[in-house]
Amino acid sequence: MKKQDCFIKNIYIKVAQKDDSLDNLVGIRITKKEEKEKLTVIFPIGYNIENKNKNGEIQYKEEYKNDVRSLIQCLAMKLNNDEMESERKFSFISAIHLIQDFQKIGLYKENEIEESKEASGKINWKNTINNPNNKLFWQKSRVLPEIFYKKINYNYQGKIQQIQKYCLGFVSMVIGPFYNFNYPKFQKPCSNSEMVKIIEEEMQKTNIDNNKMALIHLRNFITESNCINIDINNKQVIEFGTKKFHNIWEELIDRKFGGITDLKKYNPKAMYLNKELQELHDIQHKIDSSRPDTIIDYKDDKGIIILDAKYYKIGNLPGEYDINKQLRYAEYCAKQYYNNEEENKIVYNIFILPNDINEEKPYNIESFATNENFYNSFMKENETIEGRKIVAVCYVDTKKIILSSDSYWKEKLDDILDEIYKTYKLCEK
Repeated sequence: MKKQDCFIKNIYIKVAQKDDSLDNLVGIRITKKEEKEKLTVIFPIGYNIENKNKNGEIQYKEEYKNDVRSLIQCLAMKLNNDEMESERKFSFISAIHLIQDFQKIGLYKENEIEESKEASGKINWKNTINNPNNKLFWQKSRVLPEIFYKKINYNYQGKIQQIQKYCLGFVSMVIGPFYNFNYPKFQKPCSNSEMVKIIEEEMQKTNIDNNKMALIHLRNFITESNCINIDINNKQVIEFGTKKFHNIWEELIDRKFGGITDLKKYNPKAMYLNKELQELHDIQHKIDSSRPDTIIDYKDDKGIIILDAKYYKIGNLPGEYDINKQLRYAEYCAKQYYNNEEENKIVYNIFILPNDINEEKPYNIESFATNENFYNSFMKENETIEGRKIVAVCYVDTKKIILSSDSYWKEKLDDILDEIYKTYKLCEK
């Protein structure tokens, strides 16, 4: 097996920029130019990195290791889903398992069992007892004339090791620097399907738990990482990550702020009707229902919070369609949530956007949005302002969202709501 001792030494960190369309990618990009390779870790919009150069980059240092690892955990949330680009599928979780397995048990040792009648190794009691001659003698004289021994021979150059070495080299190239793991590159031994077949055959042979788990992780990495078919030598740029980070941003916001899991009854369903005003259920008239990103119970049923996570470049705000959609959600959800018992109930309606705040206060209420009809109602007709008629625009610090615990943001949510509520009270006549 040919070994290539070439590691990527030029490693940089970068943040997706407002005016850089190339960096819709969040993840890892490897570029090759004039035989030199460069690895760049690209963080999502708003992630704080100090001392950036004119290209928005900074050379990787050990102090950024936890930042990169946290980003990898975020990417692992969604990257194995079908919605992610097939060429960018890289199973970060299985890759980490491969490193851990290697550090725990080393290279996989395939074994072959050799059986003989010579007194060497352990007695193979199963074959000894089941031997027809032994059964006959045992019944007559309680003597076993033929004893079978088994000896385990370890194969240190087996097919599993070839596969493992190739995958470890690929993993080392992509995430090795961030897990203190360096392993040389090896040629790919065979096709993906052949590698999976070999691994699954070996899985049937071993009963050792650690070995079986190592084989499962190896198989999962191959089946979940289409990108291992890419040869860096024949491609100038390869990428591992997603250009649809908005999906991960929505899930992050929902998890950090503690959204409820069952959102079905909060879907403002649209439908088609026939001339007798009966709902049509055929495929032609089927409409995909929409729903809010996140709904949160507030302080023992004293209020409802509706969040819409928007992964926008800094300075871009939701447009008229999104504002009216969110106002419609608030009206519908409030009625469903309170069963039309609206007295003393508070509705908070908030857009959550990424930003680089980097302050002790990790959020900023930037503005509020509404439509002309609602604006006139509470500014000219002396109606009380409330969340179902207005949407707060709240920036949150991207780095804090990724690195901080869920409990941290659930506590900060109270501060955010208090600040919004003060605006509600200012508008009361």
